[in-house]
Amino acid sequence: YSFYIKHATNKIKKILVVRIGAIGDFVQTLPTIYTLRKSFPEAYLEIMGYVSIAELAKGKYYADAISSFDQRGISYFFRNPELSYQEIELTKSLRNYFSSFDIIFLFLHSSGNNFYENLKRIRGPEIILFDPFPPDGERIHIVDHLLESVKQFGLKISERIPKIFLQGDDIGFAVQFIKSHDLGKKREERIVAIH
Repeated sequence: YSFYIKHATNKIKKILVVRIGAIGDFVQTLPTIYTLRKSFPEAYLEIMGYVSIAELAKGKYYADAISSFDQRGISYFFRNPELSYQEIELTKSLRNYFSSFDIIFLFLHSSGNNFYENLKRIRGPEIILFDPFPPDGERIHIVDHLLESVKQFGLKISERIPKIFLQGDDIGFAVQFIKSHDLGKKREERIVAIH
């Protein structure tokens, strides 16, 4: 894949990033998605995950669109790929959906191997499976580990710090939240959010 990705910059028009997990897991993946966006600025980039979490990236530089991982038919992709097509009815709409992408980055733990194998049967996109967790005993920051998924293809890493690009609605919500909870009235008062 390394040659394909390095030399197909203008051929990669649609990218799908599949990232499930909690909000912290998703945020730690943002520098990787940022690298993809910087490397392929003209490409359509979609994130498939938990919609309530992936919303952090939609229309905020990272993603053109988001889609739900919790949709009908996805579970078939986790079944044993050695079963015949009759036993695994990969839905036509999902087959068409996945095959519409030029490249798919799957950030799935070992349970994702069946998903990966079944996805390969669709034919069409290049598929990169990357375990979102470093091997046991490896001392590496999770952001750096996730960046390895794109760094291995020679893509330039320009950001290692996860950033959320807030829009007017986001800032408005925060201002209202702070006011409604009587926070930040004194200039020296600091507000800290802990996840």
